[in-house]
Amino acid sequence: EGHEIENIDVAGNDGLRMAIIQALANGIKLDAIILVIDAAEPARLPESIDFMKEMFKIPQLAEIPIAILAAKNDVPGALARDDIIAGLELGAMISGRRCTVIEISSKTGRGIIDVLHFLDTIILTYK
Repeated sequence: EGHEIENIDVAGNDGLRMAIIQALANGIKLDAIILVIDAAEPARLPESIDFMKEMFKIPQLAEIPIAILAAKNDVPGALARDDIIAGLELGAMISGRRCTVIEISSKTGRGIIDVLHFLDTIILTYK
């Protein structure tokens, strides 16, 4: 809709991922953060919880909107949006933050437009 989106993928091991996010928080203006959670692997939720708790400790990120994408939502047995919210203990972590959880599937395309609309709204509203 006439906007450009620049993204930086910070996948990798936990230490490297957190170091990159801290560097970004100190040197680049971020409009939004997108976290991708594998909804088909509930056993990895504790890893995501630990990562988010550390990320939320960074004061420069307190006002940055967050989209949590529940990926692989097309896989049988994948966690639904409400299960992700409960499993990630999001209530306490995101209190006072602009945050949304969106079910997505790269295979079917489900939720991709919702993510783009979220980003568009954030960019237009908070710039």
